[in-house]
Amino acid sequence: MRVEKVAYRTARALNRKWHSRLPRIGDPPGTTEAMPCYAAVFEGNVFAVAIWSHPVSRELPQDTWLELRRMAVSDAAPKFTASWMLGIMARLLRKRMPELVKLVSYQDKAVHDGTIYKAAGWKATAVKKYSAWSNSTRVRPECQAKSDKQRWELDI
Repeated sequence: MRVEKVAYRTARALNRKWHSRLPRIGDPPGTTEAMPCYAAVFEGNVFAVAIWSHPVSRELPQDTWLELRRMAVSDAAPKFTASWMLGIMARLLRKRMPELVKLVSYQDKAVHDGTIYKAAGWKATAVKKYSAWSNSTRVRPECQAKSDKQRWELDI
């Protein structure tokens, strides 16, 4: 199996098909073509996809951190595909974007234990409590999970 770059549209379509909790993803600000997206591929079959972007939280560094917005794995994927892919992507992103110092992702505590992050060497940091925020300039999307999130970080 290998990890290769894929178009955002491809990653978004496969995320919609496979993601356990959040099949929909809103387009981030700016161009989606610049977003790093990867797929785990073997013999022409895609087994997992990942979509990266600048951190959604404006409180986090935007130039030196990257957020794993979605990762979705097919039921047909070999065991350990997700944690293996996290490791490969960290190395690819370090080469592609040498300004990066940290990767960040959020695990939905209602349905996942964070096993893939632990196995890939990420560190659990803050827990983000769910809040039903919306304001005059930003509305919380309906596609967002309504549970607490565990933040995971990896120094690269």
